[in-house]
Amino acid sequence: MVYVGYRSEVATSDLLLRLLEERLDVYVPWCELDQMRLFRLQSADELTPGAFGIPEPDSELRSDPDRLGDLAVLDAIVLPGIAFDRQGGRLGQGRGYYDRLLNAVSPECILIGLAFDVQMIEIIPVESHDISCDVIVTESEVIRCSPLSKEGTR
Repeated sequence: MVYVGYRSEVATSDLLLRLLEERLDVYVPWCELDQMRLFRLQSADELTPGAFGIPEPDSELRSDPDRLGDLAVLDAIVLPGIAFDRQGGRLGQGRGYYDRLLNAVSPECILIGLAFDVQMIEIIPVESHDISCDVIVTESEVIRCSPLSKEGTR
């Protein structure tokens, strides 16, 4: 699953196109009330502005049950964030969409945060429900996180 980059988030359009060209199963999130849902994307043309103006699957396509995603099939999730730390802590937008989603994924699913160097900070305060990233990728490094003392490990 790959988030669809919006505003100041790390852009993911090239990544999405590359994954689609490789003919991999690519899922993107979309919001329905207070829940995040998954949609199997087949073309970037299937995205239109949705909740909060964030590009998401066209509403007509979401009714196709063959295109809806199942958390159990995800091998990796690419996550946005406002800030990250080297232990895998992630600060989101504060609405809890990703927190609820991540609490339901398999422990084998790799969680990858995308960030700019400037978004890396010393420590993100975490709570017991927070899930840590396994890897964070910035423009200058790939950080393999070590959540030794974090409450939100998996």
